[in-house]
Amino acid sequence: MPNLQITALILWLAPLIGINMAYVLSVQAGEISGCFPYLEGCVSISKAGRYPPGFFIFKATMLPVAGLTMVYWKLCYDWLATLGDSGKSRSIMLWLGLLSSVALILYTTFLGSDGEGYRLMRRFGTVIYFGFTYLAQVLLAARIRALSPRRPDLQGIARIKIAMCALILTGGLLMGATDNLFEGDDALQNIAEWNVATMMTFYPFLTWLMWRRSRFEIRFSVSN
Repeated sequence: MPNLQITALILWLAPLIGINMAYVLSVQAGEISGCFPYLEGCVSISKAGRYPPGFFIFKATMLPVAGLTMVYWKLCYDWLATLGDSGKSRSIMLWLGLLSSVALILYTTFLGSDGEGYRLMRRFGTVIYFGFTYLAQVLLAARIRALSPRRPDLQGIARIKIAMCALILTGGLLMGATDNLFEGDDALQNIAEWNVATMMTFYPFLTWLMWRRSRFEIRFSVSN
């Protein structure tokens, strides 16, 4: 069980620490303006992690997180199987999660590089990461709700997951609307981005709470 807890805690805390440390270091270096980005939106997450020395902290945290996220989605896939889920959406969830992790690696790798091609890859990585991660989270919440008659102990956290998915969708729609309707005014989009990213990193911790309630464990064995 401890290794599952560590996985969930890393996926929750490492991105928050990395992103916010990168922001603070970039402000101290004079590369970006200072504010409380969650409410004021003076800078995007990408810009906060684009300049050294924050650039190095951002990459050093987000690349390992992307790799660990792949492990997380495989664990979710196996966990649903242990609960008796045999639906095809479980496999779709896994592939969406894996592809979102690859997109995060692509985005993080090219962050800070110049050129139209690199900019396109960063934007592609961002859209795929947020979009596919959200869809995978929705599918996980939906499968848990479908199984909840057999597992009433999971219903409470399942409702929280669904409510969080609704908030993330609202934030995502706000990001898209401000990008298309309010050209030149990025504050609302940045606020939505910071808060959506925070909610998305908290989602795996809720999953771990469900793993704990269902006594989900990882065991390794070797044959003699």
